[in-house]
Amino acid sequence: MKNLKTKILSVLLSVAMLASMTATVIPASAANGYSTTITSMETNSLEDATTVDDTTPRFSWAMDSNLIGQKQTAYQIRVTNVETGEEVWNSGKVEDSNSTWVEYPDTATPLQPKTAYEWMVTVWDKNGTPVVSEPEQFTTGLMSEDLSTWEGAEWIGADELYLDAASMPVYRMNYTMRIKQGGEKSGFVFGADDPRFSATIYNNYLIHGENYIAYQLNVSQMPATVEVYRVGYCPTDTVETPIATIEVPETIINDKNKNGFHDYEIVISGNQMESMSIDGQKISDALTLNPGGTELYPRLNSIGFITSENNQKATDFSNISIKNYREPQAEVFGKDTGATYDIFEGIKGVTVKEDGSILVNKGMLAYADPSYGSIPMLRKDFTADKEIERATVYATARGIYEMSINGQRVGDEYFTPGNSDYRQQIQYTSYDVTKLLQKGENTIGATLASGWYGDEASFNLTDYNFYGDRQSFLAMMEIKYTDGTSSIVKTDDTWQYYGEGPVRYAGNFNGETYDANLEAAVAGWDTSDYDASAWRAATVMDSKVSGYEPKIVAKTDEGVKQVETLDATFVSKETRGDDNHTVYIYDMGTNMVGVPQITLPEGEAGQEITLRFGESIYPDLPEDNEYNYGDLAGLILTENYRTALSTDRYTMKGAEGGETFVPEFTFHGYRYIEISGVDEQIPEENIKGIVLSSITEQTSNFDSSNELVNQLFENIMRSTYGNHLSIATDCPQRDERLGWSGDAQVFSRTATYMADMNSFYGNFLSLMRDAQGKQDGTYDKYAPSYNAVVGNAMNLGYCWQAAGVVVPYETYLQYGDTSIITEHYDSMKLHMDGMMSKKAAGKEYLTSNTGFLADHLSVASTDTPMLSNATFYYVTKAMADMAAAIGETEDAQLYSDYAAGIKAEWNATYVDPETHKTTASGKVQDTQASYSLPLAYDVFDETNKPYAEDYLVEACARENYTITTGFVGTAPLLPALTEGGNIEDAYKMLEQTEYASWLYPVTQGATSIWERWNSYTVENGYGGNNGMNSFNHYSLGAVGAWMMGYQVGIQRDDTAGFQSFELQPTPGGSFTYTNGSYESDYGTIVSNWTANQGKLTSYEAVVPANTTATLYLPVSEEVVADFTAIDGITYVGMEEHNGQMTAKFNLEAGGYNF
Repeated sequence: MKNLKTKILSVLLSVAMLASMTATVIPASAANGYSTTITSMETNSLEDATTVDDTTPRFSWAMDSNLIGQKQTAYQIRVTNVETGEEVWNSGKVEDSNSTWVEYPDTATPLQPKTAYEWMVTVWDKNGTPVVSEPEQFTTGLMSEDLSTWEGAEWIGADELYLDAASMPVYRMNYTMRIKQGGEKSGFVFGADDPRFSATIYNNYLIHGENYIAYQLNVSQMPATVEVYRVGYCPTDTVETPIATIEVPETIINDKNKNGFHDYEIVISGNQMESMSIDGQKISDALTLNPGGTELYPRLNSIGFITSENNQKATDFSNISIKNYREPQAEVFGKDTGATYDIFEGIKGVTVKEDGSILVNKGMLAYADPSYGSIPMLRKDFTADKEIERATVYATARGIYEMSINGQRVGDEYFTPGNSDYRQQIQYTSYDVTKLLQKGENTIGATLASGWYGDEASFNLTDYNFYGDRQSFLAMMEIKYTDGTSSIVKTDDTWQYYGEGPVRYAGNFNGETYDANLEAAVAGWDTSDYDASAWRAATVMDSKVSGYEPKIVAKTDEGVKQVETLDATFVSKETRGDDNHTVYIYDMGTNMVGVPQITLPEGEAGQEITLRFGESIYPDLPEDNEYNYGDLAGLILTENYRTALSTDRYTMKGAEGGETFVPEFTFHGYRYIEISGVDEQIPEENIKGIVLSSITEQTSNFDSSNELVNQLFENIMRSTYGNHLSIATDCPQRDERLGWSGDAQVFSRTATYMADMNSFYGNFLSLMRDAQGKQDGTYDKYAPSYNAVVGNAMNLGYCWQAAGVVVPYETYLQYGDTSIITEHYDSMKLHMDGMMSKKAAGKEYLTSNTGFLADHLSVASTDTPMLSNATFYYVTKAMADMAAAIGETEDAQLYSDYAAGIKAEWNATYVDPETHKTTASGKVQDTQASYSLPLAYDVFDETNKPYAEDYLVEACARENYTITTGFVGTAPLLPALTEGGNIEDAYKMLEQTEYASWLYPVTQGATSIWERWNSYTVENGYGGNNGMNSFNHYSLGAVGAWMMGYQVGIQRDDTAGFQSFELQPTPGGSFTYTNGSYESDYGTIVSNWTANQGKLTSYEAVVPANTTATLYLPVSEEVVADFTAIDGITYVGMEEHNGQMTAKFNLEAGGYNF
């Protein structure tokens, strides 16, 4: 994790705070000189803006200076076309202190597509002295959302599918079978030879051996039956007893036709058979095949046949076909598809005939693996026959891609283009590849994987291959030559495809399978001297996705990048079972998201290495503990990954000196890695963790006298990294990883402290718009939504929907960028129209559209409509503020008035007029959440508010200052206490170490934020929550905003963007010091304090250049009675603020030590 280095300005004002306050200053002077530089130059919130499709991009910069009170008084921006040298915009000298989000005007020379521009800014400081920046570049993209601008480039990919049967969770199986006269039973076998039963340790039953599912038709008596056998999946499975028997109506099979040919279809949807049909007639609906637990059984695995020993003749099989579950139900195995019936050749007792029929002798159990192929590889040779001035590639994929030119990787992003609803938008990126090209022969290559486009994408297994079953690539390269001419290289059918590469399979949930023995066939495949005679023409594909023509838009955020490399520590060698299978377990030291880098010692060609991942290790509990895990103790927990296999497999090539494996097309959430297939422990230094995230730097630092709280902050930051990979997810490890809106809503304020979220949230909001209900403006529960019909949305709970307004609001307040409002405004208005039209019974303002979920996973339940309508009030007020910010004054008044109506009705409905306690549907609520959220959202009226503040303290105290709130009541808990003046109560909540509290997981070894307050305890392990149990779930870490805003004391004021802000250190609890900093768009803000028994003893602050701060020091009037104004500080007077009596000061830019 990157640590932000606090930049203390070189000149500090020293002020001693004793019984009275005096001041001395060491000012910068003309004699001493001062320095000012322009830093942090960004275009559209990006330092390296390579794909700008915006016709009016926004420019930002900051000042760094050692002069007290330094500020910008004017600026001048010049933008120049790099190629022509033409100045396309000169703002002239603008008398303004603003240095963020200065927009390129639509009155300037229009920016041209595919063009590099350079911009510089001159800033005049407080003394009128000009300061000139270094030049900064940005490059425009295609500036169109239409495929027609891609110079004739087409979507290309493979002419075939590939199949990894061990991971396939949903499928359709068809076959024709004839049991000849004198036969009794025969059937089809699937789910056989599952790798998880190849070794004792790979499954929670700790068993190994032969395993399969068999559907056998029994015609020995009428009515005929289909007997379903499950063998080897759990200890109670037997070959003698079926788990189910399905009766076949005699209208389908009877004595007359029982020895004829019949057509069978079995549809498998994850853990169950969805249906079975014979001769086109359904004979059974759902049947559970999974023996129990959270992991998915059966996956397709090996397929084959079973025949009774009592059969007199061989059984005929034909028309065997495995198809994808979803439309278009493409075939992945058949007579002439994929691995074909050749997989059955050579099996004794099985005869494959030329006509495609298969004879299976009596008494047979035979099966084979239908897997084949690899993820697609694409290449094209081309010639650049002149001197190259500039070359740019524009690329995207349906799936994810990694691109290379002349053997060198293009770009440093992972999983490009990222997660989106591919039916509506596909994001592209441009790359300057001038240095990768050479005059003469060149080669461009791309490898594709499913990413978020296909394979498993959510806990709903029927979403498998949701957008499509074939990945495809779209690219266009423009080469400009020094003589003024240009050429185009584009994706079309002149590209070549290869489907037998070393990456046999890759999926986000299930991992990557890599065979290094296949590297030799593709060595140098992306260079011009490679022999590509074994490759064939790529296939041009339809531009539509599921019948929709998506927009192709420029990628506007950072993308996923490597942000850290972690070292491993060896934990243990574990051996289990009569197979004596041995694994080696390593600890990455923290719950990370990314991939491993394993340097393997020299091995044999064909040696298979298996890597499995876990967030936790089963503890060794006492035998009399109800949660005792037996022989699982000491092994990694995989149950909480549920249907995500999260397993990487590597087949060694036997290279001299060893070989290194780094998966490239998957990611895992894990702390522990289990390695098997090696003969001895791999040295710790050979194992690394590559941390991946769309958050490339943290923008807040925190340190205090309480080490547990320090670890809490680290855990919040770790979960911020882990749950912002392409989109804002709930968790990064199990079969979910979805863009849950509720999680983003409650965490957005904390997130904007932890990292620069402006461009990330801008992208995420575009996905929320795609997922929005087009009729009533409902924001879906997650984005992308995976809804079958574009424009449909589900209201899980209004606190989830609220993300569509709260996330842009928090982003705007933190950064001051109004473009996030304007881009999202129509969407928010549609949402508000829908909400305001759905009125609660008998109410004018309260909404009925509250859904069923609010304070999810709370210890004490609180009424959902009450919390939802309090949130609706906050959303409506936020809409009024945002409308005013962009000049929509009529809307601002409308929403302001409507909010007032909500507030009045909410108090009348949900507050008892006599006791002033919260109530709903005649039932007293009186929970922490029932007060914390409405207080923080300012919903209580002036009469009820003082009571609510007192009742909140009582609700905390009677629980011994443990937390009873859940998803939505937790974030506002400490702000509500603090602003009510109950600071010590807030600190009692923060420093509590008993369940439930923020520090309880820390005391149990947490290195990230957990989904549950008690996801793990030393006493009881997982307490029965082995499955629904994420150890990286950031929502309960929303206390981070209080830690930075109140405890450290760096807060936004009434304006957006931190050009002016508030400082208010809040000592309390056992803390003797707290140091913190926040990297705002204007520079680093520092707030450090010391205290004794909750009383402030010293304070340090840094106010960046071109900003001002209002400081509220929690001291008595006596302390400041004799304060004398000095340069940079003005004492205003005593004022109550955030629940405390404070001395108020106005601070100019500078460093101050009180």
